[in-house]
Amino acid sequence: MAQVENAQIESAKRVFGGELTPAEVEFLRRIQELFRAVLSQKRGFNTVIEIIAVKLLKVVKAKLDLNVRANVDVFLLEKSLGEDIPALGEAERAITAREEEFARDVIAVIDFVIRNGIGFALVANVLSHDITEIFNQGSLDNAIQLGFYPKVSGWAQYDETCVGDPGDMEE
Repeated sequence: MAQVENAQIESAKRVFGGELTPAEVEFLRRIQELFRAVLSQKRGFNTVIEIIAVKLLKVVKAKLDLNVRANVDVFLLEKSLGEDIPALGEAERAITAREEEFARDVIAVIDFVIRNGIGFALVANVLSHDITEIFNQGSLDNAIQLGFYPKVSGWAQYDETCVGDPGDMEE
């Protein structure tokens, strides 16, 4: 089983562009921080979705426009990811079970990508697919009612024994 999983990881590395740049890792870690803030009720789910949707699409577009993969400093473009997101206001509601599951899945897929050296193109595609659809439909529940199924679904079931601890990565 482990050999099959390792072969799949190596295949994904070849197909999806290899190692992440330090700026890409930092950008993805900021997305994780935002979803952790959602889980701890410090940020609203839909507010975080809106900000990430806009900023992630800018980063993806910049990478495509420059037609290069490596050494694009996404933080020159998006230094403020997370800084301009207001704290959870009294008017916002508590996170739903589906939103909590989605947030945990996003965090887990980013951990997997960082730990296993999968390129930015794959995770950007997955995240932009999910986050843009939720943003366009106004909520995760609305999107699901229309038949949407997040690409990140199920990733939270993989723990550190499957993906390792990203904090243990050699820098």
